[in-house]
Amino acid sequence: VGSEMCIRDSPGGALAQRRNVEQARVRGLESRLEWRVSSRWDCTLRYLFSRARFTSSPEQPLLEGNSFPQSPEHRVIAGIAGDPMERLRLFAEIEFGSSQYEDVLGERRLGSWWTARLGGEVEVAERMTVQVRIENIFVEEVATVFSSSGLLSIGLPRSALINVNYRF
Repeated sequence: VGSEMCIRDSPGGALAQRRNVEQARVRGLESRLEWRVSSRWDCTLRYLFSRARFTSSPEQPLLEGNSFPQSPEHRVIAGIAGDPMERLRLFAEIEFGSSQYEDVLGERRLGSWWTARLGGEVEVAERMTVQVRIENIFVEEVATVFSSSGLLSIGLPRSALINVNYRF
């Protein structure tokens, strides 16, 4: 495929080949604010600003000046976490992401989104913990892919995850 980016429509969406670019620039800021509500509970507010752009791509000039695909400029996570009793840690978070482009040419915009999660972790032995987490508790439809044929893919609905961790 010569020096041009290969993008081809197919019946189920698009086929794209991603190549390295000569130069890209990511400028950003990450911050975190914590508030100790009590001896057992903390509130946090995290913010990430990330402006990611293709700055030089002689072999793929259509990319120059465009944002990285699927890279929101703004993300905010607010949460509370605590240890209500010995060996038990609970948390709740709400996450927001700004709109972003799905494709490298900046033609298919994905809207802003938000989701919430709850979870807990219990220490079952000296070096073993079990974590239970519920993602997307309000069953928000979060668009993850928007193909050139108009097919919109949605992220996972409410999901429960269980992790067992052993430290050695």
